Amino acid sequence: MKKAFVSPLQIWTLFVGTGIGANLIFSPGVTFTQQDAWLGPLFAGTAGLVYVPLLTGLRYAYPGQSLVIAGRTACGKITGTLLAFFWVWFPLHLYVLALMNISYLLSHLVYPNTPPVVFNLLAAIVTGYAAWLGPEVIARFTVLILPWLLAGLAGLTVLTLPTIDYLYFLPVGQTSFGDFARQGLGLFAFPFSESVLLVAFLAHVPLKTNLNRTLLSSFITVSLVLSLVTTLMIGTLGPGIIADKISPLFSVVRYAGLGHYLDRLDAAFMPVWLGFVIIKMALCLYIFSRHLSEWAGFTGHRLIVPPAALLGLGFSLVFLKNLVEGFVIIDKVYFLYLVPWALGYPILLLLLAKYRRRQKAGGKQAALKPAQKRV
Repeated sequence: MKKAFVSPLQIWTLFVGTGIGANLIFSPGVTFTQQDAWLGPLFAGTAGLVYVPLLTGLRYAYPGQSLVIAGRTACGKITGTLLAFFWVWFPLHLYVLALMNISYLLSHLVYPNTPPVVFNLLAAIVTGYAAWLGPEVIARFTVLILPWLLAGLAGLTVLTLPTIDYLYFLPVGQTSFGDFARQGLGLFAFPFSESVLLVAFLAHVPLKTNLNRTLLSSFITVSLVLSLVTTLMIGTLGPGIIADKISPLFSVVRYAGLGHYLDRLDAAFMPVWLGFVIIKMALCLYIFSRHLSEWAGFTGHRLIVPPAALLGLGFSLVFLKNLVEGFVIIDKVYFLYLVPWALGYPILLLLLAKYRRRQKAGGKQAALKPAQKRV
């Protein structure tokens, strides 16, 4: 099968699209920082830049390999297989969360008489087809749709500006360091630590291509957009109200309009939000299918995609029916659940790669010494 190639522009759009995704309807840590919550994405994004050298380091240390194969290369077949199981489970977990977001927002807030399974099934079919086609198709689709999604988000921002009450941001800088840290931990994990999954796409970029600027600019873009979205939510609804809402930005666009022609912008918001979520879902389903096929020793990921989509659909309808509970978990324990793996696993792989390079260099020097003595 012909190897798929992904360009730096496509990598940028994938990072930005998945980073913004679910955060359009949920902003972790707002309950901690209140009127200063708009600063949280900037601080978390700055800390998230640590993933730029980690991701580029993995790309060069394990060229063309996913997290599963890299784990086996570094830790051996048995230990690497056990450690890599987390990276089989985690993309499926994200896929299920995205399906739950769709079913909650559409069935509870937009179409209350339609069963959630209808929306989840349609999303599973679309994202399953994209995952079956593979990384190059997902990347190209993201390049086509992301500019329109960002333009739509910018338009909604401009139309929402008249509804902002700047008194909601006062007093500025009153949040304690501890509360900023609590918000920052949640944002650092969601979405910045999730970027480790994109190692599967970095493997399709030619190794001679430098991705440092691409990754750096994508992290900065996500930080700025999330800060802007949080600013709109605070300025329109107030920090006290958005802390109690599941999808505050959806409530914000209901307040804004376009003169006498469009009194509410929620209809315009839906395709923008769904576009971002579809990108993230397709990416997670592809990565889950690929990681599972590599972990189980199958050839290719395509045969796994249909049952994987059905599995995610089933989980989304059975587990965590109360989405509020899911977001509380993200606020409180998501950092502890994800970051030890998202930081510890890449660091371990890089340290083992460095150790093996030194061993190899030492072995070559030891082999040269007897030859020099004979001379």
